[in-house]
Amino acid sequence: MAATPSRDELAQLDKPALIELIGQLLDKIEHLEAQLSPPPQPPTTSANSSQPPSRDHKPQHRPTKDKAKPGPKEGHPGSSREWCDTPDQVAQQRVASCQGCGADLAAEPQARERRRQLRELPPISAQVLEVQQYGVECPHCGVHSLAPPPPGCATAQAFGARLQSLIVYLKHTHHLSYERMEQGLVDVFGITLSQGAIDNCLRRAGKAAEPAVATIQEAVASSAVIHGDETGSRIDGGTAWHWVCVTLSAVVHLIRRSRGQEVPQTMMGKQRAEVWVCDCWSGQLTAPAETFQLCLAHQVRNVQAVMDAQGDEIDWAAQMQAVFSNAMRLAQRRGSIRDDE
Repeated sequence: MAATPSRDELAQLDKPALIELIGQLLDKIEHLEAQLSPPPQPPTTSANSSQPPSRDHKPQHRPTKDKAKPGPKEGHPGSSREWCDTPDQVAQQRVASCQGCGADLAAEPQARERRRQLRELPPISAQVLEVQQYGVECPHCGVHSLAPPPPGCATAQAFGARLQSLIVYLKHTHHLSYERMEQGLVDVFGITLSQGAIDNCLRRAGKAAEPAVATIQEAVASSAVIHGDETGSRIDGGTAWHWVCVTLSAVVHLIRRSRGQEVPQTMMGKQRAEVWVCDCWSGQLTAPAETFQLCLAHQVRNVQAVMDAQGDEIDWAAQMQAVFSNAMRLAQRRGSIRDDE
């Protein structure tokens, strides 16, 4: 396109020439704006980033008419539960009267014709355990001695060890809320516990677990290879971080307010790992370790993000993704790979 005319030259142009010039200028503006505007970025998903799958967009799937029916396929071999030779209870059902004429058959000899077993829960009801501690004064020295309570029945506790273990299990394995826990204990066991009492049980269990946590943490810190990661969490409505360090023999979980480097450094103490496997987060890359390996699963997602943004024509990205994926598959098979493979 020719140079832009001056104001004096514009004044001498006729109408068709002005229209042509305006069109050329509009094309030039559009071309410059396209150069300044960044290309549209693909949506972020769990396949091309560290975003958890729960945040991905869930498309609506309409059921198809040819959807397979639930249950085993036709011809699937059947199976039955193992027969119990010593049942807890036997119900012998004898004929009381004839189904034809109504005659009394209770005294007649009868043969067992059918037999089956079913699994059932016993009636569930909470037990009340009363602890009676006896005391006595020594006739020799006069010292008064009180018998200790049985294990799991400390003086300050109003709930037994099994009940408290169930509360911990329902909370941390099945993630029941305090409200649902309170209602569930009433519905299933007939036990009324306030949410404050449930919280006290959980706190006591956490306190009792501290020595075991210290042992696990020491086992992790002394390992040669440690896999580290962290994800967002909440404490009293505030932001926190759930750190996890994984080894072949132990896994330690830490909930901390910080996402910084002081968390792995405090966890490791004076120990130093040979290899620390992690993503590119600075808090992980400054952990006490001789060398670092970037997590291949993260790298597969990062390469996928490049391919989503630039297109499949980037050969190196697809090749690197294949290398990383094959490496992870080989790692899963490392215990069964033959020498001739």
